[in-house]
Amino acid sequence: MTTVLKIDPKHPQQELILQAAEVLRGGGLVAFPTETVYGLGAIATDAKATARIFEAKERPATSPLIVHVASIAQAARFAARWPDEARALADAFWPGPLSIVLGKSPIVPAAVSGGGETVAMRAPAHPVAVALIEALGEGIAAPSANRSSRLPPVRAEHVLKGLDGRIDLVLDAGACPGGLESTVLDLSGAKPRVLRRGAISLARIASLVEVEDASRPASEDSSGWIRMAPVGEFEFTEVRSGAILVRERALAEGVAVRVLGEDARAYASRMYDALHELEDAGCEVVWIEQLPAGSDWDAIRDRLRR
Repeated sequence: MTTVLKIDPKHPQQELILQAAEVLRGGGLVAFPTETVYGLGAIATDAKATARIFEAKERPATSPLIVHVASIAQAARFAARWPDEARALADAFWPGPLSIVLGKSPIVPAAVSGGGETVAMRAPAHPVAVALIEALGEGIAAPSANRSSRLPPVRAEHVLKGLDGRIDLVLDAGACPGGLESTVLDLSGAKPRVLRRGAISLARIASLVEVEDASRPASEDSSGWIRMAPVGEFEFTEVRSGAILVRERALAEGVAVRVLGEDARAYASRMYDALHELEDAGCEVVWIEQLPAGSDWDAIRDRLRR
C-alpha cells in the first residue's frame, strides 16, 4: 500500500515535508501537488529512482521528464548553458507553469531526458512542492502522477486510482488550484518553439520572445469518450449513460451535467476533477460544449482533444 500524508496546502508541516524528502533520498517515489496537477517525483540526478517512474506509470522510455526546481540557479545546474532568453522567461513566469527546454548538462540521467540531449525544467508555485524541493536541496524529476494515457490527477484520490501500491508516498494537499499542465517551451534550437500548450498561453510568451507553435496537433476525432460539439449537436442515443460539461448552465435532463464556468481559468481548474468524477461514475461518453475562440481557451481545447 502507498502511504498517504495529509498536508496543509498553504502552510505545509515541516515534519511531513522532511519525511517525504527522506523517502526521495532513499530512492523512493513521492507524489506531490503542484499548481497544475499532482506530480510523481524522484531525485532528478538519481538514475535508478527516475527509472522507477517509468515502471510505475508504464511510461515509454523515450518520453522525457520535467525537472522541478526552486530557483533559476538550481535550474542552471541541469542545463549546459542558461541563455538570456531563458532568464527573461523564468523571471516573467517562474514560479509557475512554464517548462523551459535547454541542452542538458552531464548531471542529467538518460531516463530524465528520454535518451535525448535536452532537459525540461520548471519552478512550481505550490507551497508544498516548493517546500519539498527546498528541503531536499535537489531538483525533482516529475511527470504527472497517473498511469500513462489516463486522466491527469488533480487530487490525491486520482493518484491512488492508478498508482496505489506502485509508489511509496503521496502528499495529499487537496485539489490542485490550476488544473492544466505546464506549457513546454523549447529554447534549445535556433528559435523558441512551444512543444506542448498549457497554462501559459502562446500570446503571453510571444509578448517576450518570438515563438513558433510546434505542439503536436490534437485529434479532431469525435468518436471517443470525450466529444466536443455545439450544444445542439449532443447525441446520446447510442449510449446507456452520458454526461455533459458546459460553461454556464444546465441543459439536459437524464444525463450528468457539470457546469465548469464561463471564465477559462475557472474552467481549467475544474475540468480534470469533473472528468475523473464522470469516469468513476461509469459514464460511457462525455459531451463538451464547444469552447470559445481565443488564446485563453486554446490549451484547454488542446488537452480535451488528446
